[in-house]
Amino acid sequence: MNSSFRCGNGECVSIGSKCNQLVDCADGSDEKNCSCADFLKSQFLTRKICDGIIDCWDFSDEYECEWCSPGQYICPNSRVCIERTRLCEYTSRTYSCL
Repeated sequence: MNSSFRCGNGECVSIGSKCNQLVDCADGSDEKNCSCADFLKSQFLTRKICDGIIDCWDFSDEYECEWCSPGQYICPNSRVCIERTRLCEYTSRTYSCL
């Protein structure tokens, strides 16, 4: 496993520096194309990934979980997989899928 990330300008930084919301590469390439789930992983918060609770504004922590088909999200508190085109919303202190 590679323990470093090669920046766009050729310099190398620790793989833990990728997607941690801190610019470590002079060209900023370590923070490009990062999802919220990537940030959670960089902070060793993998327990928040695919746990049925949306922690990320972009839903990336509940996207393509192993029990869902590709392109699906997990609906909070139910572990029901839904298509990207459907929404989950919070009402009356419970989550429901539309």
